[in-house]
Amino acid sequence: MAWLDELVAVVFRWAWPALLGVTAIGLPGVAAWWLARRRPVAPAAAAVTAAPDRAAACAARLIAALDDAGDPTPDGADGPARSRARTAAVRAAQLEADDWQISRLFAFLESERTRRPAADAAIAAAIEALMGGATAPAKALLAAWDDEPGVTGAAPARFLAHLVSLGDPSAARDWYRHALGRDGDDVDAAAHLSALAARAGAAEDARAAARMVLDRADPLDDRGALAKAHETLARCALVAGALDAAAEQYRLALTYYGALGSPAGVGRQYAGLGQINLARGAYAEAERAFKKALEAEERYGRLEGIAAVHASLAMLAHAQGAPEAAHVHRRRAQSLFRAAGVTHHADELAGGVTIHRAGD
Repeated sequence: MAWLDELVAVVFRWAWPALLGVTAIGLPGVAAWWLARRRPVAPAAAAVTAAPDRAAACAARLIAALDDAGDPTPDGADGPARSRARTAAVRAAQLEADDWQISRLFAFLESERTRRPAADAAIAAAIEALMGGATAPAKALLAAWDDEPGVTGAAPARFLAHLVSLGDPSAARDWYRHALGRDGDDVDAAAHLSALAARAGAAEDARAAARMVLDRADPLDDRGALAKAHETLARCALVAGALDAAAEQYRLALTYYGALGSPAGVGRQYAGLGQINLARGAYAEAERAFKKALEAEERYGRLEGIAAVHASLAMLAHAQGAPEAAHVHRRRAQSLFRAAGVTHHADELAGGVTIHRAGD
């Protein structure tokens, strides 16, 4: 069925950007959290999570605003209710803070202020710009530091790669390779390189980088890298149709994300396990996994994640022969994608809904 093909495409294409972690709009939330703490992030606690009560309250405001707004209008016009939904969406996005590289970036910049007193003003300006979601000043500093004579460490190149990945994943892969050229044991760079390679469809490169992480990472200090590596291997296995291998990797990633206290990471792994059970026809198990994913994503307030789970629940409802439930979940996914600014996914779902209604 055409509408189901569209729905599957939305869920699958959404999954790869999720591997990248923080989005540009999420940077202010990370910055505010870190600067409020004003202390370096220990490697073993490198993943930063939003306060559960704030995330839950924000998600509740978002859902209420969307319920008031109803279904999106065909032309996408905003009314007062949908404006409130968008405001809540921005607040939810600002809670995005489960990427350990961003937390380490702020710690690194602060440490450089002590080491480079002459650059204090420039570093302070870069930090302030990051708080507003602007990455250009920090990129310029990191590129200059990486180009200094005698530099051997990977940190400037790795952090620069991470900022570049927010807008240009292809260029970011080159920077991560450069970082690994500086330090072949940098598991953070390898973990992010594996995720980007998987997103680009380079499965062999993705698996090679992920396995390097598994071989060299410390089980305590590098849990963030290990979580991302296992998640990448799970995605690659799922694409290849190796459901048992994918399930094993998702469970391993789930263990690490759970230990890190990352609701977004936990939600993504449950969503992956739900997709596996859906493919196997184990609908009850799929529903339990999707509901756990939805609970984690709503607690975290990450709009794209909530939307993707509703799209998966729509697929499940269709497979169970419940077209009305499928319609409700598709419409909710469409509203959430649009509120998050992911309009191409919302438009694809809108087309699917139209086809579905005509077919009924």
